[in-house]
Amino acid sequence: MGLREKKEAQTRETILEVALIKFCEQSIEGTKLKDIAEEAVVSERTLYRYFPTKEALAEELYIANLHILNDDSIFKELITDRDITSFRHNLKLFKKEISDGIRDIPDRLLYDLLYNVFAARRQMDPSQSANHFMQRDWYKEASASWGQDGVLIYEAVSMLLAYTQRLIMLEYQKPTPDWDTVIHRLDTIFDCSVKGVMEKMSFFKEDE
Repeated sequence: MGLREKKEAQTRETILEVALIKFCEQSIEGTKLKDIAEEAVVSERTLYRYFPTKEALAEELYIANLHILNDDSIFKELITDRDITSFRHNLKLFKKEISDGIRDIPDRLLYDLLYNVFAARRQMDPSQSANHFMQRDWYKEASASWGQDGVLIYEAVSMLLAYTQRLIMLEYQKPTPDWDTVIHRLDTIFDCSVKGVMEKMSFFKEDE
């Protein structure tokens, strides 16, 4: 990568980082591109060269965010590994990743919720994007092999993430967020949810 390409990549990354903060603080609808440009120290013309509309910027940020939150080995193993011991282990690791995310990158967890609401108001389904993990072959194959049990897993994970995002959204508004309290509340609902899902999964019942 040449010097020019590196500079362009850095500019794009800076715009995305500023947009994440602005969107979480002011909502996607309430943020103006000129405010993002000013904070990112680029001209509006430069910003529009990378992102011609706010919708384009919001979508690219959403996809980039998904890669950070979901495109990793733990998430993939959770969906693809059907050994009951591994499944329980991967669930614990997944919970740890969420807890670490609450402490380290709460705005990224929050933005996932904000963008889904933003898209829903425009009658868009983010999961239909070609770059979404749900459109990848490994996810489709795993979902098909799990059958109804896969639906249970997906709904449980989605519910836990939605609950986490709601807690983060409420805590985010406080002058001094208490992320330890959020994590404690997540632990409680996570353990209850996992127990309920495991009891209903036919695959593991047959194993036992």
